[in-house]
Amino acid sequence: MKLNAMIRYQCRSAVKPLCIFYGILYSLMLFCVILAGIAGGGDISTNGAELSCFVYLCFFGSLSFSEDFKYFLQNGFTRRRIYASTLCTFALVSFFMSVFDTLMSTLLGLSGSYVSLFTTLYGGGQNMLTHWLWMLLAYLFFCGISFAAAVLKNRIGKTLFILLLITLGILLFVLLPILAVNVLPAEVTSGLFHFFARLLGFGPNRTLQLWAPMLTFLAATAVFSGFSYLLMRRAELK
Repeated sequence: MKLNAMIRYQCRSAVKPLCIFYGILYSLMLFCVILAGIAGGGDISTNGAELSCFVYLCFFGSLSFSEDFKYFLQNGFTRRRIYASTLCTFALVSFFMSVFDTLMSTLLGLSGSYVSLFTTLYGGGQNMLTHWLWMLLAYLFFCGISFAAAVLKNRIGKTLFILLLITLGILLFVLLPILAVNVLPAEVTSGLFHFFARLLGFGPNRTLQLWAPMLTFLAATAVFSGFSYLLMRRAELK
């Protein structure tokens, strides 16, 4: 099987779950609007459907390793070709989803009944191309980090992987806030806050620098993708 045939196989496998996901997502949104109309609740707005897409892509990225990697490896394909096929599939799925979500966000936004995550973060008035590119790179990032997590879990085992997640959770959501509030000087805490704000595109004096989150997503995706490849070189079926 050539590389393009592998990509077609993975994309065909992704079509049905993706259609089911979008069917459920937009059916729920439509149901909420209809219910609000029946109840006489007046105008209703929904937002942040992209968050559901992030969750979906995390499952998609992890299953791409646990299912497709096993299938291809059992059929004699090299890890390098499997890796290349997976990255191409991530790019195609992210491209389709970002185009579809950008168009839907724009159309629904015209009625005032929907506010996208991008608009929530950066406000209205941004051009559609910027919106689409931000979403494309964000979707690629979630594919990459979930795939890397699945490969890491395969290498170190489920128990150690869960312990690692718990440790990271404690560090990020317990120890780091305690250090920021009670230990670190205010100048250091403020500097860290502004650093991460700039990574998300919020520059000084309330300016927007939307190239910053795009570069952040792109760099993080490259790092996690390289990490995945290094681990995949000796990954075994389990």
